[in-house]
Amino acid sequence: MFPKLSNELMGTQVLVGILMDKIGQHNDRQVFYLSTRQINWADQLPYDNWVVLPIGHNNDIDIINNIAKKCLEKNVSYICATGKQSSLIHDTFDHFIVQNKIDKGESITSPDDFEYSPLTTWDSNIDEEFWFSLTTAFHPYTEITKVVCLDMTETGVKEKLVDLLTKINSGWLPSDTDDEK
Repeated sequence: MFPKLSNELMGTQVLVGILMDKIGQHNDRQVFYLSTRQINWADQLPYDNWVVLPIGHNNDIDIINNIAKKCLEKNVSYICATGKQSSLIHDTFDHFIVQNKIDKGESITSPDDFEYSPLTTWDSNIDEEFWFSLTTAFHPYTEITKVVCLDMTETGVKEKLVDLLTKINSGWLPSDTDDEK
């Protein structure tokens, strides 16, 4: 019988399990792909030092709420929302970041109250936001070593991400135009 997969195994995080695939690396950041269409997808999320790239085209708020809650429970450091619903995904994460502080009785009256909170950004252009998550996303108190591409789409974008990662590793930069991809 196989041991049960967990997020920690003898002090080392188990990053690649049944559902999450390592699709490559960019500099010092490992890049993983995970689809929310899989059962128990949230069990595969890392517990520290990570960026999530939630990719969503569907505006199902229950799914988006669940994703935000699960990622925040796993101490995500940076959220780089992308896809057609990137603004809604971004706003949902921001809502739960604030709500979590309220639930803990912490202050939310000053920007300094969020100094250690996860950072959030969004861009509907997947190419640009993926590039940003790999090259620019930075948290002042956490060294980011993992990028988890969390695919919430019906069709899947894994091949697109693998192709983009190859281009980015070859020096590709996003264009200065606002073209949707």
